[in-house]
Amino acid sequence: MAIMVTLNFKYIVRYLIIRYRINLRENLKMKDEQIYYFEQAPIFKSMMHFSLPMMIGSLLSVIYGILNIYFIGFLDNSHMISAISLTMPIFALLMAFGNLFGVGGGTFISRMLGAKDYSKSKVISSFSIYSSLILGIIVAALAFPFTDQIAQVLGASGETVHFTSSFLKVMFLSSPAVILFFVLEQFARAIGKPMISMAGMLSSVVLNMILDPILIFGFHLDVVGAALGTAISNVVAALFFIIYFVVKKDIISANIKEALPSKEVMVDIFKIGIPAFLMVVLMGITGLILNLFLAKYGNEAIASYGISFRLVQFPELIIMGLAEGVVPLIAYNFMSNKERMKHTIEAVVLSIGVIFAVSMVIVMLFGTSIVQLFSTDIHIVALATFMLKVTMTSLLLNGIGFLFTGMLQATGQGRGAMIMALAQGLIIIPVLFVLDKYFGLTGVVWSLLVAETICSLLAMFIVYLSRNQLTVDKSALIEAE
Repeated sequence: MAIMVTLNFKYIVRYLIIRYRINLRENLKMKDEQIYYFEQAPIFKSMMHFSLPMMIGSLLSVIYGILNIYFIGFLDNSHMISAISLTMPIFALLMAFGNLFGVGGGTFISRMLGAKDYSKSKVISSFSIYSSLILGIIVAALAFPFTDQIAQVLGASGETVHFTSSFLKVMFLSSPAVILFFVLEQFARAIGKPMISMAGMLSSVVLNMILDPILIFGFHLDVVGAALGTAISNVVAALFFIIYFVVKKDIISANIKEALPSKEVMVDIFKIGIPAFLMVVLMGITGLILNLFLAKYGNEAIASYGISFRLVQFPELIIMGLAEGVVPLIAYNFMSNKERMKHTIEAVVLSIGVIFAVSMVIVMLFGTSIVQLFSTDIHIVALATFMLKVTMTSLLLNGIGFLFTGMLQATGQGRGAMIMALAQGLIIIPVLFVLDKYFGLTGVVWSLLVAETICSLLAMFIVYLSRNQLTVDKSALIEAE
């Protein structure tokens, strides 16, 4: 059944990509293709134009994250599964460092391309690339000697400490490549090449899929093999982007002589990059705090959460790709066609609702069978299935929250966007304390749904309050596309 679902989805994605390319060629006859999608194309067609590459990219990132747990699950060792789950906050931290320069620098590069200022885009990209590499080296040098202590801070205990520490050693050694990968992937999006971004991620996923079983089972490296598979895949993906940008050196540069930006340029990079950095850091802190609460209930609770979390990410990140991808379309029509903006939001919410409904049906009917792909331990299977059903119920409001948070960012509401970034990382803490105290492990599981619901309602409330102050530069949106 799982194979058939995978194959069917593959053909559907392939069909959508083919149709996307056909439509793109057809519409190139128009004077201004971008204006067509912003103003004239059917709503669903416009949605797919803006969101499909991001949705596919999000799907690939989920597959990338779940591979390690899937292959380690064959070893039937809950300590190893827990080790991988416990390292998620560290991976989030590395991603945050990538966002600092990738989102900050990438957004600035998009603006410079719109202004035809290619010399400044080279300065921004060179600075971001070398800064990310230096930062990765610093992280590796500072963290590598203390992996045992970091593992314990993350919530590992007993036998799990050894496996977590081993995984972290490889992760920290590869941190320069991991951070650089996230930076360059964002740069590909910034220059209007989402398909290149997707190709880089796909190459990493495919290579990881090949390396994991070889290193885990062939060389009997267990957790270290899973970590090495991920590390090598990141290095190769980073090299893929480097080769591409060497060819496109007229836009992106890695010339060290150009890596000294002005104070004003650095301020602009960090003005955008720091909120993106904080959002992911707070996600990592949330994961860390949640792991510490789960650790009180034993290794099985941590392993179960790791499995359910990865599975929920499938529909969640697809929804995120849809919600974030369509934000430029909504922002543009906010200024020019309120009726089209309203219809677009309705279409996005309906699409989120359909994804949510399909996901819930699959989980309710096949949840246990899906979890059994990752573990045969009856206790882990039962607990992970329960966690999966609970967390999946948050998809609807969570997706709407993604949409409205993106609207805040796109329409110049920096304060509102910052409030949402902080809320998404902090609201979970008091909710965890209260529900854990009164309901134990069940309360910890339900705390995710409660916190995400509060965040989603807060995002909608902020957009409502700010409705008269929302502004957007339409020309900038077109240029960025």
